[in-house]
Amino acid sequence: MVRFAVHLTAFASRKSFHWKEACLLALLTCTLTFTNASAQITVVATGDSLTNGYSSYLGDALAEAGLTNEVVTLASGGCDSARYVGRTLDYYTGTYRDFATETITHDPDVIIFMLGTNDAYRMASYLASDNLAACIGAFDTYCNDISNVFDIFDATINSNGRRPTVIISTLLPAVPHESNTLVTEFNWVIDTLLNPWLEYQAGEHRFLLKDMNVLIQQQENWQGFYSDSFHLRANNGAGYQWMVGEFADTIAAAVSMPVLAGDLNTDGFVDIIDLNILLIEWSKSGAAITDPRADTNNDGIVGIIDLNIVLIDWGKTGYKP
Repeated sequence: MVRFAVHLTAFASRKSFHWKEACLLALLTCTLTFTNASAQITVVATGDSLTNGYSSYLGDALAEAGLTNEVVTLASGGCDSARYVGRTLDYYTGTYRDFATETITHDPDVIIFMLGTNDAYRMASYLASDNLAACIGAFDTYCNDISNVFDIFDATINSNGRRPTVIISTLLPAVPHESNTLVTEFNWVIDTLLNPWLEYQAGEHRFLLKDMNVLIQQQENWQGFYSDSFHLRANNGAGYQWMVGEFADTIAAAVSMPVLAGDLNTDGFVDIIDLNILLIEWSKSGAAITDPRADTNNDGIVGIIDLNIVLIDWGKTGYKP
């Protein structure tokens, strides 16, 4: 659906204006809103065994939300940051894999990233043996690895010419189980180190944060979701089915947002970054334009019309795919 919002304030004091002026004003002030439910979206769920667990239910949850979808799962049980970026062997495939690069080759509209449980368990084991230096070293390694992953996601432009919507999930709490003697240390690590860092990174990259750690603890009898300290296989995967409901709601809300003409760098926000792109190319025309994003109306000139398009959308948040 395309909705034209025509603002005639500029002409309010005039007795009349030419019809061409009215048409131009309509073009300059139009807001494009797309109903995305009928268009197929590609969602890549990537991470470790928790991702393998919930992703098998994700397609049905998205369909129930009215979204035609293709779900791609790129995950490996026991995966930590080193394996995710290809520094250590993925023993399921016998190869060194770069999961971030694999993710973007699938041309995603949405990326769901959830990784760090195995890193956190290693850090917890260091804490339990009073080796704080090793714990902090492992945390630094995780941050360096995943910072590079987020940079790759941030720089990705899909075949629609948009940056994928990236959803970062916080890590789930561990619950007591006979197989795990490090529940206290594990939960300290994710509450103090990993989840705050993921939240910060989501803000820095303007990704969407899904705080599954908080959300799951708000569910009635939430510990009953767990089949062990970490996985949600109990009761036919009821916990995983709850997770995909949360993710589907977030994705459905995202794709219902408008695609903004003033969002030049396609990060879902119209702000100083977009204005800077335009000003760098200001008054250029034709082949002299080095960044075609600045020519918002594709008329071959970067000028007042392009500036007006950015200013009309200023401060708005929109959908990226």
